Amino acid sequence: MPEAEKTGADLALAVVRSIRTNSPAVAGLNIDIRDASPGRVQLAMQLQPTMLNAQGLAHGGYLFALADTCAACAALSYNQLAVTQTATIQYLAPGPAAELVATASEVTRAGRTAVYDVEIRGQDRLIVLVRTVFRLLEGSVI
Repeated sequence: MPEAEKTGADLALAVVRSIRTNSPAVAGLNIDIRDASPGRVQLAMQLQPTMLNAQGLAHGGYLFALADTCAACAALSYNQLAVTQTATIQYLAPGPAAELVATASEVTRAGRTAVYDVEIRGQDRLIVLVRTVFRLLEGSVI
């Protein structure tokens, strides 16, 4: 099906796949797509040894990179360009050296602003919360 004909979950998945493939920063994160629909995305990242801090835990920068990627995928899932205006992160627990699962959910999308919350879980424990505000732009992702 041509990209122009895709809608809903098919379009969201195509956009997220495009981001994972075409963004060098995202390609290096070892991210798998678990689910994608308009305004909601779930990604998984298997931590590599180079992603750990001196204590053998998930480095905070990689946690933020996963959250930022997940929020961006959710915001872009409508195939409309957007850029981050602000993002706030709360580290709630140490990140295990294991697979992490991030879920971004739309809070609101109105006018030129969209807000998304992201939860990152590791070993069935909530470890990170992020709220990201996006500025919606003209143009499409794919």
